[in-house]
Amino acid sequence: LFPRAGLKPPTTWQQLLADARVLKAMGVTYPIALPLGPEEAEAETLTWLLAGGGGYTDNSGSYALTSKENVSTLKWLRSSLVAEGLTGPTLPGKFNRGAALQAFMDGKAAMVNAPLSLMRQIEDSTLSVPYGTVALPSRTGRTVPTMGTADWTIAFRSAGHREATGKFLDFLYGDKYVTQQAAEYQLLPVTTAASAAMRQDKQYSKLWNGLDALGNMELYPLSETNWSQVVASIRAEIGRSVAPGGDPEAG
Repeated sequence: LFPRAGLKPPTTWQQLLADARVLKAMGVTYPIALPLGPEEAEAETLTWLLAGGGGYTDNSGSYALTSKENVSTLKWLRSSLVAEGLTGPTLPGKFNRGAALQAFMDGKAAMVNAPLSLMRQIEDSTLSVPYGTVALPSRTGRTVPTMGTADWTIAFRSAGHREATGKFLDFLYGDKYVTQQAAEYQLLPVTTAASAAMRQDKQYSKLWNGLDALGNMELYPLSETNWSQVVASIRAEIGRSVAPGGDPEAG
């Protein structure tokens, strides 16, 4: 869609807005997908907040959901993208990530914030989907932190199997298996050694953009005891805040 429109990937919000207008005029259903439905709204939200210079927490680690940067970002999404119909016919609060990714694969969405696993979906699909990957445009065009997610493996040593547990974890996180898992599922490796090795190996070049972003990544504030409650609130409310007539400051 971008080559057909004669466009280059945007690096600023103003460029993104201009490109989305061109794509809409071409008849693209979702010039920029904005899935803020309950499926995984916290990921899409954090991605945009970081691009706007904010985030879920401040420098001290305390929640800053209604900071001026965050409110400004949500107002921009509401007034610039949603209000002009550039996010498609489905309201963001009703649009889930899975539907957004499928719209991209179907050629109905021109831009989407997606996990690296989308590349694997495209490769495994019978559809012909030419695509490119770039960093999310930021408010000013400057590099901003990337949204990251993390899962945890916890081993308990109280049962008297500390040595066996250690051997298992050494096996689990060995370079061979970490690299195999990352390559098979289009994920980023969880160890420094595997990351460095994959960055030097051209067969993993499709993951290089993601690998380069690891050093400037912001995770969910999982250490906060009420994070699960905050996630539930984001999933329920964030879509309404950017809808026509919504109030980003209400949170």
